[in-house]
Amino acid sequence: MSRTQYINFGLIAKYPNKYDFTPQNINTVRVLDWDWIKRNFTRNLAKDKDGKCWDKFLETKGHSGWWDSEDSFYIAFWEDGRVESKFYSYGGMCGYEFEEFYKADGIENKIDMDIQVKVIKLLNSMVDEKVISEPKKED
Repeated sequence: MSRTQYINFGLIAKYPNKYDFTPQNINTVRVLDWDWIKRNFTRNLAKDKDGKCWDKFLETKGHSGWWDSEDSFYIAFWEDGRVESKFYSYGGMCGYEFEEFYKADGIENKIDMDIQVKVIKLLNSMVDEKVISEPKKED
């Protein structure tokens, strides 16, 4: 069975991956503006045993009907400098794994494309506004 692929070059041109983010290097950023994080993210009291944490979920919804799954992205910042991020698919039941943003072999459908664009838009804007650092470059 062949795997489907989807790519939207218009969205990629409009929202480029300016800072060469990958799913693997997102966790290497550092928070530069905690006030911004605290205003725009949610304090996660359930994770307080691990330290103070602020997090955010981004989601995409299917457009065709009940069988159309959603993808999501979770990112959390701890005051001690830790960063956690994870992509999910099928309404959070499965992980969504891919190596690079905007590569067709990691994008099966419009929903996958939508979550990748939403994440790049968020991360680019946070770097642009000096809320977080650029990710560490991978060797």
